[in-house]
Amino acid sequence: MRAGLRPCLPLSEVKYAEPPPAGCVRWTELSRTYRMEHPVRGVREEIPPDQIEPLRNQGWRLCLGNNDFLGFVHLQAWYFQVRFFPRLKWLSVRAPKGHHFIIGDRPIVWGFSNLVDAAPYWLRHRKVQLVASLSRSLALFAYHASDDHPDTITTSEINRIVASAAHEWIAGPTEAAVRDAILTRVYH
Repeated sequence: MRAGLRPCLPLSEVKYAEPPPAGCVRWTELSRTYRMEHPVRGVREEIPPDQIEPLRNQGWRLCLGNNDFLGFVHLQAWYFQVRFFPRLKWLSVRAPKGHHFIIGDRPIVWGFSNLVDAAPYWLRHRKVQLVASLSRSLALFAYHASDDHPDTITTSEINRIVASAAHEWIAGPTEAAVRDAILTRVYH
């Protein structure tokens, strides 16, 4: 058991920044079991889904592992689609002839000017921007609907943002596009 494990609040006592979107509590649970941990009572394996909330109310914590990753990726994608993306205005950006977009290990990047590692809740902020390179010649750029349209959006600026957010790798259709993005990236 991990040191410093604190009991959880029951879901009925959790305070949300905003209520969950419609449909959030009505998803279909897959037939599987879970692992839970308690600061005093230790670890329990093979917990069925209908026992998770009662155990959480008794101070147990749900333990998530690699097997949970894909399910949570789908849940996060759905949540972004219904909660955050409708708040944004979307533009498609075409690279001019002779210029190309790059990609990195973080394909969708959101944040502010020189801050590209903002937590997802910052997608509520009126100054947030989001970029996603879709191909060597097409990218998406989004900004909060309550903010003004940016004056210019350049290929090099989108590449700088994508390169700044990358942790492990950057790739592009030309060596020059990748080199230029690396030279202008902001390190955090």
